Amino acid sequence: TIAIGLEVYNIQVRKNQLDNSISRIVQKTLEEYYQGDNTQAKQALERGIYESLHPSAKIEIEVLALDMKKGIISVVVTEEYRQMNGTIRREAVSKTAIMEREHHTI
Repeated sequence: TIAIGLEVYNIQVRKNQLDNSISRIVQKTLEEYYQGDNTQAKQALERGIYESLHPSAKIEIEVLALDMKKGIISVVVTEEYRQMNGTIRREAVSKTAIMEREHHTI
């Protein structure tokens, strides 16, 4: 019973880590590369994702949209990892960030 409780807890911790990490990285990349180069932004996004997640996990990154001139990033990240009981688990998170622009009329 304790092992099951720990496994459920670990699953929730991994889900939260994945969600929070991807949110932070997408937002940071958009802020740093807004109006900049798409290739550099994509490289920074992918590097940030790989560096922030557990090193033993298998990571898949699907960039659905990335346009720094328009200020949009949309990505799906899937993490595959082995649980303590030996089973393989996959978690996926989808994040989209859009830079809002202020329009002033005179």
